[in-house]
Amino acid sequence: MTLSKISLHNYGLIPFRRSSFPRTSQHSALKVVKSASRYAETARDEIKLLRTVQDANPSHPGHKHVVSLIDSFHHCAPEDIHVCIVFEPLGENLLALIERNNKTGIPVALVKIVTKQVLLGLQYLHEECDLVHTDIKPENISESPPQHTEQN
Repeated sequence: MTLSKISLHNYGLIPFRRSSFPRTSQHSALKVVKSASRYAETARDEIKLLRTVQDANPSHPGHKHVVSLIDSFHHCAPEDIHVCIVFEPLGENLLALIERNNKTGIPVALVKIVTKQVLLGLQYLHEECDLVHTDIKPENISESPPQHTEQN
């Protein structure tokens, strides 16, 4: 069971369902990047990194502990063009969990599980993708939501 994933971003994401995005049958989260050139360039760099992470070695045990890119596209608004990135949805981040527990900590058993999964994700990024995550903090460690199966 995957409890935690390393996030390579820390932006607001808007969940939406398959009917809004035909390329996937799963739930998704959408990141719409500001249209200013510096943000768009950063987003294009992020997409390149996310594609590297997605494709490097899916059989590595740490692969499932790193956020997954589903797709990316450009949205043409009346006056701007926005880079949009589609991710798997993530649950609550570790900071929210800590705060929910009145900043008294979380159970040691959970700390061990999350730590192991974060280390597997970091190992994957380092060994398979040749990347170093430079912003490890509670806000960038999120739980994976439970897998739901849709019934017709």
